[in-house]
Amino acid sequence: MNRYLNSPFRMLCACGFLAILSTTMAKNPALPLFAQHLGAGTLGIGLVSALSPLAGVLVSIPGGMLSDRIGRRAMLLVSALIFASAPFAYLFVSGVWSLGLARFYHGLATGVFMPVAQAAVADAHSEAKGEKLGAFSSATLAGRFLAPMLGGVVLWLGFPAVYAACGLAGIGVLILAWRLPRFEERREDAGPRPPLLESLRQLMASRSILAGCVLEAGILFAYGTFEAFLPIVAQMRGHAAWVTGTLFSVQVVTVP
Repeated sequence: MNRYLNSPFRMLCACGFLAILSTTMAKNPALPLFAQHLGAGTLGIGLVSALSPLAGVLVSIPGGMLSDRIGRRAMLLVSALIFASAPFAYLFVSGVWSLGLARFYHGLATGVFMPVAQAAVADAHSEAKGEKLGAFSSATLAGRFLAPMLGGVVLWLGFPAVYAACGLAGIGVLILAWRLPRFEERREDAGPRPPLLESLRQLMASRSILAGCVLEAGILFAYGTFEAFLPIVAQMRGHAAWVTGTLFSVQVVTVP
């Protein structure tokens, strides 16, 4: 196993697997049930579920731009620190608002990690970029597939057990990220970069990028609603959490 993980690309795939395993297990199917347990109504459950994606929206573009300036590895370490610490914040949650804060903090990790990790793969593999990005995506999907089933089973031991398991996966991300090399050393120098705000303005002025963003937003809106309330509906109908987790895992298989 140690020999296998000596490859930077394989380490990055392992990071992706554990990172998505951790963040997905924290929400599927546990999060809505935890929010309900804390006394949240429909509005509260929806709000708590929305805060992690909101964090991702706010930090994804700045995180990617910062990685162009200070390095991919540095930003991956920042996200890994959050992955390693955020799950333990759930253990100290005492109400809906503190749960929302924990979710927002956890969402910062995924928002930074995914674009920076994909950029690191592209930096290191210019000749087989598509193949390597596909392999990395498969690794993250494997984590997304396993997480709901595992989370549903562990939930039988209680919410603290779920978030302790998420924390162990997050610590694994941090250990692997610490061993990663500086991927940007293989990039070609593209000359001086525009200021961060100017780069953001140029990005938002692209109609094709905005169109893709709107399309994906619509898809994620529909799935997010399903994700937030299916565990509650399933519980009302007498289904165990592991059954709901299995349903979430099965739908990952249909992702093309």
